[in-house]
Amino acid sequence: MAVSFCYSVDDVIAAISNADSYRNKAADTGHYMFIDTLLDAELALQKAGLTEDQQKVLHYRWKLGLTQEETAKLMSRSRESVGMAEVRSRHKIQALLAKWEAEEDV
Repeated sequence: MAVSFCYSVDDVIAAISNADSYRNKAADTGHYMFIDTLLDAELALQKAGLTEDQQKVLHYRWKLGLTQEETAKLMSRSRESVGMAEVRSRHKIQALLAKWEAEEDV
């Protein structure tokens, strides 16, 4: 799966965390690269092989902007386990992005 741009995990986080802003920028400017970036970020989350638990952590952390402590309370977990789930998720997403980049180079 080749994507339109080479992304970092931080690019994915930024797109997911600021989805409404990306949509508004695209609508206001007519530059739909913001939508492309958002769609690619959402696809990365779907294809990264995240567990249901990791998906919940990222939803609370990246989409809703909660702290690790707030996320831990909602999930009845420790802050440390939330942090580790986020780190593991980042690694899975990075591996997928590297795979996409390698496919684009072919």
